[in-house]
Amino acid sequence: MNSSSNQILIPSVFLPRVSAYHDESYIENIFWSVFQTEESPIHHIDLVMKEDIKNPNVLYYIAFVFFRPMPTNGIMSQFATEIHEGKQVTIMHSNPWYWKVSKNNSKRKTRTQARILSEADEAEVKAAQKALLNARASNAATEPEIGEVEN
Repeated sequence: MNSSSNQILIPSVFLPRVSAYHDESYIENIFWSVFQTEESPIHHIDLVMKEDIKNPNVLYYIAFVFFRPMPTNGIMSQFATEIHEGKQVTIMHSNPWYWKVSKNNSKRKTRTQARILSEADEAEVKAAQKALLNARASNAATEPEIGEVEN
């Protein structure tokens, strides 16, 4: 096993457009092939489905690729350096198709954990909901109707 000093950690990357018929496995295999490693360099991949604004009903993914620490090699080092420097890297995945890969600069989204509420917590949540609904109702009552002129 290599020591941690011979390991490389590549920051997560963003692919702004991945064909809808490609999945996580396809993307993982492309990076694995490009980096020429014994095991997959991918920790996980998040795909988000989008619809093309210019071509309605044409779907595609945006992809966020997260890497695991791996023994370093020249290809991975060059890729990691360019990504760390904010450069865009082009990966040909299926001639003539390619991806423009850049550093993932999005903020990590935290989700609130689902949980079972105690009676006290439930009462607190209901009070907060009621306050929000009352605030909306009072705002709606003070806003002019459409077409109504304010004096």
